[in-house]
Amino acid sequence: PPASAADGMAERLRATRAIRGHSRMELARIAQISAGTISYIEQGGQAKVNTVESLAVALAVSPAWLAFGIEPQLFIPTRRGRPPGPSSTHAG
Repeated sequence: PPASAADGMAERLRATRAIRGHSRMELARIAQISAGTISYIEQGGQAKVNTVESLAVALAVSPAWLAFGIEPQLFIPTRRGRPPGPSSTHAG
């Protein structure tokens, strides 16, 4: 059967974790998931959407890239809320 794009997630996760210098335990703490879950995924297991999102945020990569290899790799967060306004340090 043809391989899916998600088949490479284990390698992307392992490689990115290594580049960031995190052990499985460290990444688990940052992503607020179990180290066993990370181990499972790195061995080719499937991850839930919320797990992929937590790992992607913790590793500062795009969830789509982590899960499927879809570019861009780096995560560029959008800023929520109002744009910065004028300084509030004026005399009044």
